[in-house]
Amino acid sequence: MSDYSIPADSDELFANGETHYHIHDHERSGDNIFALQLFIECVDVPEQFIVEDNGTQVIVCNGEKTLCIDSGGEGDFHLHGYDVSEVK
Repeated sequence: MSDYSIPADSDELFANGETHYHIHDHERSGDNIFALQLFIECVDVPEQFIVEDNGTQVIVCNGEKTLCIDSGGEGDFHLHGYDVSEVK
């Protein structure tokens, strides 16, 4: 069973601003670097929005708002958590 509590697309990501998301999927397991790339792929964040990629942290900007996405585990390699904060 999988549970994707993430925004539908990058527009929703920026509209939601600061929040927490998660992906729980036994079919998609890996470390925090893998998890963050999975999030970026699933939310379909355009490459040109990525300002900085530090592996487990990505800074994204849509021209109006800048967000920092931090990837962290939630207890296992298939339980991924994401904290999104606004960069001022």
